[in-house]
Amino acid sequence: MDYEQTLDEIVRRSGLRTRTDADRVVRATLRTLACCAPGDLVAALAAELPPVLAEPLSDAPRRTGVDLCGFIQRVSQLSELEIPQSTYAARVVFELVHESAGPGALAAVRLSLGHDLRVLFDAGARGAGR
Repeated sequence: MDYEQTLDEIVRRSGLRTRTDADRVVRATLRTLACCAPGDLVAALAAELPPVLAEPLSDAPRRTGVDLCGFIQRVSQLSELEIPQSTYAARVVFELVHESAGPGALAAVRLSLGHDLRVLFDAGARGAGR
């Protein structure tokens, strides 16, 4: 998928109104994820993703660490969306990440996250037992 198709897919799956909203939530979600996992794991994940999903992982500050509430608040703030909308949209972004990346990179990032963040990260796996 190219950039516009990816954003259209996020709009379709999440119920967001615009591509601009989708772009902001992709960047917010993945930049925040990059703050929660070690840089080498984030780089390995980014290498397996299409550019629209990889780029926000590459330019994020590293390893500040947040819990689930902090993650959700940061995504909401950066995406300029209300918390319920940004939380659901972040789950959609993770769904696309799960569809795009190989299982090894996903598993490594997942294991580096705290248990509470794994719940949100796994929500994008479409119910695949983890």
